[in-house]
Amino acid sequence: MITLKNFFNKGHQRTILAKKNIAASFIIKGILLAVGFVKVPIFLDYLSTMKYGVLITILSLVNWLNYFDFGLGHGLRNNLAISIANNDIIRAKRLISTAYVSFTLLVIALFIILVPITFFINWNSLLNVSVISNQELHLCVLIVLVTFLLRFVLNLLTSIFRAYQLPALGDIFLPVGGMLSLLVVIGLRYFTPSSLTYAVLASTLPTLSVSLFMNLYFFKTRYRTVAPRFNLFDRQEFNKVFFLGLKFFFIQMLAMVLFSFSNLIISYFSSPDEVTRYNIAYKLISTPFMFFVLVLTPYWTGFTDAYTKNDTKWIKKSIRVLIRLSLLFSIGMLLLAFSSKYIFHIWIGNRVHIPFLLVFVIAVQQCIMAFTSVYGQFINGVGKLKVGMVVSGIIAIIFFPIAFYFTSLWGAIGLVLALVLVNNLPSLFLSPYQYKLIINNRARGIWNK
Repeated sequence: MITLKNFFNKGHQRTILAKKNIAASFIIKGILLAVGFVKVPIFLDYLSTMKYGVLITILSLVNWLNYFDFGLGHGLRNNLAISIANNDIIRAKRLISTAYVSFTLLVIALFIILVPITFFINWNSLLNVSVISNQELHLCVLIVLVTFLLRFVLNLLTSIFRAYQLPALGDIFLPVGGMLSLLVVIGLRYFTPSSLTYAVLASTLPTLSVSLFMNLYFFKTRYRTVAPRFNLFDRQEFNKVFFLGLKFFFIQMLAMVLFSFSNLIISYFSSPDEVTRYNIAYKLISTPFMFFVLVLTPYWTGFTDAYTKNDTKWIKKSIRVLIRLSLLFSIGMLLLAFSSKYIFHIWIGNRVHIPFLLVFVIAVQQCIMAFTSVYGQFINGVGKLKVGMVVSGIIAIIFFPIAFYFTSLWGAIGLVLALVLVNNLPSLFLSPYQYKLIINNRARGIWNK
């Protein structure tokens, strides 16, 4: 016990803070994942393999809106972290107020634009499903869209937690919302007939409610001194956040293209059943990577703080530690892949057959991402994003034809192969190279912007 206490109180202040947040995040994520795994067989029993695939596709289809915040969330995080490093509370409050006002206006604009568009889409054709009426599909999309837009503003609190190097606080609402959602799904399973609409409501409303409570609570207590005020909107601060955010936005657009539309591509070029197989395999294999992301998350703002104070020694030491950890997590993902047959048998029984090759290619992709994400956290933290913007533009152009062709040939396996070829392999070389240039003060031109 004494050794454990020493571990959490030994080292640089940034490292101590990171350790405590990582430990808390592991517990939170563990609960969230357990809830998520339990929900899958319950959803499958309540709906069906096909309807569950449609549910996942609809939820992921709207998630692409995450990337239309124009990077303001990340821009807020980096600028707010600099203000905190400089102990400038007045600017911190202006930044938070500016972000909340900007996001509220953006959400109103998105609502006015997107809601009418949904009425003109043939959802049966787009989702490649005929047994669910177009009216019900449209209603489900509207529910997800509206609840997501509301969370769009409320999730700014997560960026604030991360700027204060307290990312674990931003994750607390996730398992709480997940457990509430699980209770609702269990009730649906036993007391209502199969309904995609009810499943959508169970998947969205609990998390929205918890997010709203978190905002009201923390701005009345811990962050009362920096609580947003409409009259503190500052155009100059908006410009600083917005122009840095635009760089994140272009890179986020790549993530939108590659990941948020993956389910839609699989559903359209293969089938909703294949979406179910892909998502179950991805949920299992990506579990170690999700825990590794929890390790990385505190370091983003830590790198911002250290780079602002020119503490390159701490940065280099942290990168070395994180690279070693990425290798350990990669081994874990590969072991999980080779054990997947037995895990699937215990988890989902004979409800869905998951090919081993699909599991293996997802594991390879996640291993590459674990390694490159270490350098990506540093690059994001210091805001040197121009290379990422250029590469993202090129990848976004070439991804679609390759993904369409590969998916039409090999289903979900083809989609993952396209992701590896187009996105992961370039990052494997570019990210470490840019890090070395920046940390050794040799970055010039595009590498230093």
